[in-house]
Amino acid sequence: MTANETPQIQHLELVQLINGIVWEADPVTRVNTFVSDRITSLLGYTPEQWRSPGFWETHIHPDDRTRIVAEGEALMGRAQPYQLEYRMTRADGQTMWLRDLITPVFQGGVMVKLGGVMLDITAEKNAQTELLAARARFSRIIESSPVGMVLSDIRTSRVLETNDAFLRIINCPRAIFMGEEDDFNPWVSADDRAELVRRLKEDRTVRDFETLHQRRSTGEQRDVLISAEYLDIDGQETLLVMAQDITDRKASERAKAATEARFQALVQNSSDVITIANRGGFLTYVSPSMEPILRHQADEVIGHNVLSYMHPDEHEQIREAFTQVVIGGPGTSVRRTSRFRRGDGEYIWLEWAATNRYHDPSVRGIVMNSRDVTERQKAEEALQARENRFRALVHNSGDLLFVINRRGYITYASESVDSALGVTQPEGRNILEFIHPDEHEETRRDFAEVVFGGPGTTSRCTHRVMTASGSYRWQEWVATNRIDDSHVGGIVLNSRDVTERLEAEMALEESRRTFEALFEHSPDAIMLTDFDTEEMPIVQCNKVAAQMNGYTREEMIGMSTYATLPDEPRGAILASGDAEFRASLEAQSVMRFESVHQRKDGSLYPVDINLALLKVGDKRVVLSIERDMTARKKAEAELRSSQERLLSSEKLASLGRLTAGLAHEINTPLAATMNYLHEAERLAREYQASIGEASVTDDDHREIAGELISTLSEGAKTATRIGEFIRRMREHTRDTVTGVKDFDAGRGAEGTLTMLTHQARAANVELVLEAPEQLVVLRGEPGRFTQVVTNLVVNAIHACEGTGKQGGTVTVRLFEQLGHPVLQVQDTGTGIPPEVLPRIFDPMFTTKDVGKGTGLGLSIIRDIVTGHFGGEISVQTSIGEGSTFSVSFPRRTRSEAPAG
Repeated sequence: MTANETPQIQHLELVQLINGIVWEADPVTRVNTFVSDRITSLLGYTPEQWRSPGFWETHIHPDDRTRIVAEGEALMGRAQPYQLEYRMTRADGQTMWLRDLITPVFQGGVMVKLGGVMLDITAEKNAQTELLAARARFSRIIESSPVGMVLSDIRTSRVLETNDAFLRIINCPRAIFMGEEDDFNPWVSADDRAELVRRLKEDRTVRDFETLHQRRSTGEQRDVLISAEYLDIDGQETLLVMAQDITDRKASERAKAATEARFQALVQNSSDVITIANRGGFLTYVSPSMEPILRHQADEVIGHNVLSYMHPDEHEQIREAFTQVVIGGPGTSVRRTSRFRRGDGEYIWLEWAATNRYHDPSVRGIVMNSRDVTERQKAEEALQARENRFRALVHNSGDLLFVINRRGYITYASESVDSALGVTQPEGRNILEFIHPDEHEETRRDFAEVVFGGPGTTSRCTHRVMTASGSYRWQEWVATNRIDDSHVGGIVLNSRDVTERLEAEMALEESRRTFEALFEHSPDAIMLTDFDTEEMPIVQCNKVAAQMNGYTREEMIGMSTYATLPDEPRGAILASGDAEFRASLEAQSVMRFESVHQRKDGSLYPVDINLALLKVGDKRVVLSIERDMTARKKAEAELRSSQERLLSSEKLASLGRLTAGLAHEINTPLAATMNYLHEAERLAREYQASIGEASVTDDDHREIAGELISTLSEGAKTATRIGEFIRRMREHTRDTVTGVKDFDAGRGAEGTLTMLTHQARAANVELVLEAPEQLVVLRGEPGRFTQVVTNLVVNAIHACEGTGKQGGTVTVRLFEQLGHPVLQVQDTGTGIPPEVLPRIFDPMFTTKDVGKGTGLGLSIIRDIVTGHFGGEISVQTSIGEGSTFSVSFPRRTRSEAPAG
């Protein structure tokens, strides 16, 4: 075997593996030059037979030979591969379908050979034949079926086939439905078709699918019952639909169901008890309402005689009624009202109607419809009671009730007319006789409006009505046309005395006008602002408010209330909000404070502000009453200056009262000092005279010198006492405006008592200082504290003098109570009379003799205690036993306590 022969053998082996007959032929002679061994297994011929001239053409089925030869000649010249399908006669005489795939081979533009593969397609052709036959049979079935049928493409919805029965359902010509002339989709709901397709893809079969189809000509929707099959025809997914028009059936079913539902609902939900009894009166059916109305279970009463549930006293009448119904024949009915026994033994009233329905095959008995009328009877009794009450109300009501005819004459008047107006038997008199003459014309107009307005027309008016005494009372009338009412036959007048209400309304109107006058003419600025709006706009203000801020009223209204604040605080509020202020006002409802406002021209002025949060309707507003404090601040400054001068004057007066005592306190040690100085001068002269005397020894000189030193030492002591007293006097009388500082209250009290010792001694009064156990430190001006102690102690000494008794005691205490420093000055004097006690702190009020007081002391003390120290002063007194003044100073925090 040569190298060239090896690939040819391999190619031959591959050709034999192809499931078809591989061949080559001469394009000119049509003689096969090669054919594979498959020729024998498929057709039963040998390769040698196949290669003989004319063999292929002569074995083509006679019915296909001419067509195939002609097609071959035509296709071969196109120089492209092509295929032929034809029938070939096998060696055993049978016919086989072949698909011949032919390829012309060209060299240099000249066809040199033909090559191809013949494939057996007999089974495929037989299947196609069977399919065509099946389609033909299917078409005949579709056309002859009374059921509407449609074959369509699932993917495109294109109709492939249909029958006349379906076309009648949708009332559409075949050409239009098949899409040949137009396009028509009978499905009303695309979702229904999509659901049908979905279920078909899952189950491949759908039965009894209800939907709606529409008719092309009228658009009428028809109920359709569909059964469908999923088919795969030549790889095409198709939908076979079998449809029945069930519109009439559905309508009948719906009507029947509705009738049955209505009847069943009427029976099952009726508030009446529906029962059926046979000729003997035994129950064969009871409706569910038996249980709630008569409280018997249905299965308990069926089979029992109806008389066993009815009152024994009425059995005879019931038998007569049943006999009448039974004998009367079909449709005979009677109606009665009887008492029925409930399950709990109580009897209730039922109104029942018995009807003979023996001729009705679905009933076959006496139908009883029974209705509970117990409540109706109770209602009738209640109605009668209400009517009685109405009559009582009419006769005893404080309102007046009249009925007048068309001409205005009274035909009825309630008893209240006599009690209210003092008028008896007004019937027959014209209503105008009782109405103020000034209002007759208006009354006639109102009356005519009601008369000519027709039944039910009403009119409301208010007139003055004359009483029997000739005075008039205001009455509010409501006139109603009841002329057509047979029970009334006239115009009903309901009248109520509104004199007090009208007087109150007039008073309210007067109050409103007064308020408006006060609002407009108030010397203070008054503004109303909207609290619930963030900017708190001004909704109303008086003229003073506008002038005080330098605006017109029109400019102020609508402007934010914050616009009156100076620039800096206004900016801070607008930046951070005013939540704290709003919360405080909501909590307190009323606030008062001082502030500074800015006028339109930028000038600032102090203002006293009173705020009140009010509810006006459904809105919250702030009432702001503001007063310009400029003049008052100036007056206060002048008052403070005056108070300072008055304080100094009072101190000078106090100092004047102490002058005599001061002189005594200074003169006594001053006299002793002078005596010591005279004695020292004598000793010095004696010493001088003894110098050079032989009789005077050194010891004598030492003795004289010792006496001189001792005398000078005693003189120095008395001079020191004078200096110490002068120092204390200076502390007591120094100017009070020395600045605020921490000071020892005990030391200040002790120094003050020293100054007052002589005055107390002269009055035969003992001064006692109960020194505190711990240091009591106050913060303020020491001079003001000294003035408080001085005035209280001097007043206490005077009170002791006023008793007329020998001796007295003034006790000064300093202590802490609940963390507050307290000063007490207690005396054993006369006490303060009750009629004087409320005025003791009033300026210029005094009960002392001329020369002993100005009436300013206690007033100034209170101002010092409350204004300067921020404390409180109180007094307890008892006639004949004395008084105790207590001054409580503010609690000191730990940070304020002095170090050490």
